[in-house]
Amino acid sequence: MKQVVTFLTNFQNQKCATHISLIDQLTSEHVLHIADTFDDTTLLQLLDKGRPGIILSDHYCYVDSQLDIEFCSLPLWIEREVRQWCIDDLESHVDTRYCFNFMVNKYKIHRNILIKLIESFGYQSFDYTYSGTKRSTNFGNVITDLAQHVDLLSPQQKSTFLSSIKLPTKFIDSRLGQTVFKTHQTESNRLWYPGNKISWDSGLNCIFSNSVVSLITETVEHEQHVIFTEKSIYAIMANTFPIWVGGYGLPNHFKRLGFDIFDDVIDHSYQYKQTLIERCVCALTHNQKILTDLDWAKSTRLDCAQRLNKNQQLLLVDNVLWKFIQTQINAMPSQLQSIVVPFVDFYRTQKSNMTLI
Repeated sequence: MKQVVTFLTNFQNQKCATHISLIDQLTSEHVLHIADTFDDTTLLQLLDKGRPGIILSDHYCYVDSQLDIEFCSLPLWIEREVRQWCIDDLESHVDTRYCFNFMVNKYKIHRNILIKLIESFGYQSFDYTYSGTKRSTNFGNVITDLAQHVDLLSPQQKSTFLSSIKLPTKFIDSRLGQTVFKTHQTESNRLWYPGNKISWDSGLNCIFSNSVVSLITETVEHEQHVIFTEKSIYAIMANTFPIWVGGYGLPNHFKRLGFDIFDDVIDHSYQYKQTLIERCVCALTHNQKILTDLDWAKSTRLDCAQRLNKNQQLLLVDNVLWKFIQTQINAMPSQLQSIVVPFVDFYRTQKSNMTLI
């Protein structure tokens, strides 16, 4: 392999990566780097140019693709994002006011499912951000799956679940330095997002830190890929218990990175349910007490304070994300390492890009 070819990125250094538009034909000599998230449809379009020797993802920790091709999954993007913080940036004192928090900007079906479940179950003790995008959900196969699992929701809950989202829009406008509430749907399918560090410092830190649990809706929907973005990292930085809503196998992969997932406190058995709706519903119902009983949630958070602090240490001092990446690289054949290492070194020197989530 002699060259890294990149797709969907603004890299300018042609010594480290050549944009795919400049390549007539992908061959086994190429390492195809795909920036950001992707699905099999995107992959098939890229593979019209040929089959590379390996595909390198800078977002995913694991790719579950039906395509017969080798993947190298290095969570470079989130590792680079994390380096904007140091542990001294984080508040040592937290004022627990809510059982849980969540953040939803860009529309994904499991994110709408989460909000509708919160409304259907009548949960009250939470803080959130929500862009107000696409309040009506195209449930598609979810309706079929609900019909096959009749015990997931009561008839009354199902009626509420299938209606449009009523939750008011609430987001932090970093340009104004304040929280904005709206009741109407936004025109775009997402809101302007200035970047993770700015948004954290502008108020997301309080929304996360004032809660015991973070309900995390990562970018994947029906796919069984594994990805961790700022949503998972915020949960650690705020000393909250993470629950991943919608993704497949995320808790155990997070544990593989080296983090405590508090499986003696949080029931993560939802993670391997076969359907999206089962994973979403069970993530909540299996953890009903900590999501609804504020006094018990506060007490549990205090009991686990040292372990929560240890996760912060692992993230921001021990650099477990970089250690994971190094372990993956060290397991590569030497020829592949000689191509990937210069690319990774260059990637890590680039400025954090502003992101729409």
